[in-house]
Amino acid sequence: AEVERAGPALVLPEDATHAMIFIEGNHAIEQSGLLEGRPDAYGQTLEQLSLAADEFERTLERLIHVAKAARLVIMMCTMFQPNYKDPVRQRKACAALAVFNDRVTKRAAEARVALVDLRLTCNEPDDYDKPTLLSKSGVQKVANVIRFAMFELDTGARRSEVFF
Repeated sequence: AEVERAGPALVLPEDATHAMIFIEGNHAIEQSGLLEGRPDAYGQTLEQLSLAADEFERTLERLIHVAKAARLVIMMCTMFQPNYKDPVRQRKACAALAVFNDRVTKRAAEARVALVDLRLTCNEPDDYDKPTLLSKSGVQKVANVIRFAMFELDTGARRSEVFF
């Protein structure tokens, strides 16, 4: 949301050395109503999901452009999967999230930037406080992977690399 509000004036701090691009989507998918669709409305739901992913991808493109223009080391994150107790809701949410994460993976590879795959990082029930909210230990796991990725990368990296 901040990206849209900033308009064309999105500016990074002058002393920035790295850019971490992460857009949290679990909450957005939950609030969109996509998980509540009726079985007879699959086509409509898939179209709605695709349109939402298109808008999401445009935001990713803009963030990548701003970070590249600032000549920063760039890392992108996939969205972590939710942790719903209801297996049906879990499958629906993971399927919807896969569409968004596909856009993240595609853009990271296309931009030749590192990818931190949070689907592989946040993979235990203790990583979550709520179905779409990480616990303190989950946030620490993410921070550790990001710290490791930042240490491993340098400004000369010209390929996409996945960390988890």
